[in-house]
Parts: sequence; C-alpha cells; structure tokens
Amino acid sequence: MRLKSSLEPYFFVLPPLIVLFTLIGYPVIYNIYLSFFQSGYGVHKYVGLQNYVQAFAAPGFGTIALNTLIWTVANMAIMLVLGFIAALSLNRDLRGKTGIQVLLLIPWVVPFVVTGVTWSFLFHPRWGAINDILIRLRLVSERVLWLEKPNTALVSVMIAYIWKVYPYVMVLLLAGLKSIPEELYDAAQVDGADGLKRIWYITLPMLRNIMSTIILVVGIWTFNTFDLIYVMTGGGPIYSSETIAMRIYKLAFSDFRFGLSSATSMIASVILILFSIFYLRLERE
Repeated sequence: MRLKSSLEPYFFVLPPLIVLFTLIGYPVIYNIYLSFFQSGYGVHKYVGLQNYVQAFAAPGFGTIALNTLIWTVANMAIMLVLGFIAALSLNRDLRGKTGIQVLLLIPWVVPFVVTGVTWSFLFHPRWGAINDILIRLRLVSERVLWLEKPNTALVSVMIAYIWKVYPYVMVLLLAGLKSIPEELYDAAQVDGADGLKRIWYITLPMLRNIMSTIILVVGIWTFNTFDLIYVMTGGGPIYSSETIAMRIYKLAFSDFRFGLSSATSMIASVILILFSIFYLRLERE
C-alpha cells in the first residue's frame, strides 16, 4: 500500500509526459540522430560530424548568420521602443482609449501569411502604395524595387514583421505599467522629479522583469521566424534576406538534404540555448 501511494502521483503526470515526449522529445532526439547522417533521396549514410562542417562551410553562411543577427537584434530593439511608447500613451486617460487599443491590436491577430501578402503588395514596384506615397512626397524620384534589391529586401521584411508583432510587446508592457503603484510617481513628483526622471528611475526598473521575459520569448520567436520571410522574399535576392530558419527549410524541403538541415537546426538550437543561459545569468546578476 505504501508503494502504491508513493507511485500514485507519477501516474497522474504520466499522460502529459507521454504527450510531451511524443510531440517534443522524440522529434528532438530523432533530429539529433539524423544530423549525423547523409539523408535524402533514398540515401541514409552515417557521416559523423560532416554535416556540421558543411553547415558552416556552406555558401553564404556568413551572410545568413549576419542577417539572422541583424534580424533578431534590430527587430527586438525597435519593437521594444515602439511598444514602450505606445504603452505609455495608452496608460493615460484618453478619450476612446478602448477603440485605439483595438485598432493597434489588429496587426497581431492577422496571420503571418496574410501579413506577408499584404506588405508584398504595398512594396510592389508598380502599384504598391509605399512607392506611390514616397513619389508624391518627392522623397524618391523613381519607383524602388524594395523586395528585389539586396540592400532593401531584409529591411522591407523587417518593417512588416515589426508592424505585425509590436502590438504584442505593447500589450505586455501596458500590463506591466498598470501594475506599478501610483504612489511611487506621486512621491517622485513631490521630490521634484520630472517626467523623464520618473520614467528612468521608476517605470523602467519596475518593468525590468517583464522586459526580460519579452526579450527572451519574443527574441526566440523572432530568431525562428520563417513564414513571413518565405512569403515576401523567399530569402532572396541571393542571400540578402535569408536567415538560419529559412536556410533550414530550404535544405530540408527544397534540396531534400535532411541530414544537413538537421545539423543546421541543431546549430540554431545551441545558439538559442547559449543565448538563453547567458541572458538569464546576466539578469540574475
């Protein structure tokens, strides 16, 4: 009876553990296994670490790694700034604030594929609204090939991604602002602190935990973004807008090099794990 009672809690957690292993554990283990094999087109041959060496030596890997770094860091920085400004604005007593919040949240509920198609039309060189507006304002003299030029393709996709995701950051920061006691601001105002000082010494420190969560979670989402890039540019032209997530897809489902794709995905996983450990230790200190 004692043995049965001691094992009883484990029987309750066994079903979700089985589900987690089936949906997450087994695919991860199989992906690690596959990364040591040359697999695809009926070939399944053990090659050791050759796939990892090929992943780093592949054409354009340096450009792709730099694109991924720019994509992740720049998107996160801009979304934090825009989300913070929007959250501060909505935290005040404004007429029609509920309607404004609903309008600002619309991009977040739009699927990534729909966002990509919509912004592709906006950036279209012939009938896109962005070129038309810029020409009317005389900011450009001719129509720009936003998604077809290497120096503008990645930036164009970043604009669409920021428009899509920053409302989520805004909502989280707004929830954090609502939790800050008003007494702190009142005391700071009595001490003579102006608006900027209250933001610097009260608002930002009080939002530190939620900002850490946003950077960690949304940063991983951003790093792994694939669908928006696929819809708008497909990673092109050349490698100008291709990220590691896009490279993993191409290797697996365009080139059918599953072993090399698995090795590349393991490299990306190690990067994210190291980033998470480093960031959490930094925040703890």
